Amino acid sequence: MTTRPPSFLRMLFKGYPQVPNTGSCARDHLANERTSLAWMRSSLALVALGIGLERFETLREDIVRASAPSSSSASAASSSPPQLQEKPTPKPLSLFSLSPSKQISLLLCGTGAIVAIQSTVRYYQVLYELQHSPSRFTPNVRGIGLVSLMCFGVFGAVLGTELRQRED
Repeated sequence: MTTRPPSFLRMLFKGYPQVPNTGSCARDHLANERTSLAWMRSSLALVALGIGLERFETLREDIVRASAPSSSSASAASSSPPQLQEKPTPKPLSLFSLSPSKQISLLLCGTGAIVAIQSTVRYYQVLYELQHSPSRFTPNVRGIGLVSLMCFGVFGAVLGTELRQRED
């Protein structure tokens, strides 16, 4: 008879039962915690990079807007009465209507969020395996493959954006 692992919320709020410190058991649990924290640190770095890229793009747009010649000084010099300008109709927001740097920022933030979720799930999987089947270990093939694909996706998006901007 196999026992079901406790739910994530139960472990989060009630804690996990104490683990007997025999042999390398404590070292295994500490290594699991260190690995999980390293993945969390990587996910935070991806999110911070995405936010930083978006802020840098906003700053660049502000500098370009400030250095452009003002149209109000040209209209003040003319003697004709000012005309009302119509407000442009807003475009529907979609991922493809965003600038390439904003797309990459979203991709980086999304990748960071997925890495954080994967890290948390994997931590609790290994915690359960260490407690209930210490002689067995399941490699994290799916998680590593998912993170690798996301990193290649980010790399491809950045490379594609750079090549498109060099053509312009």
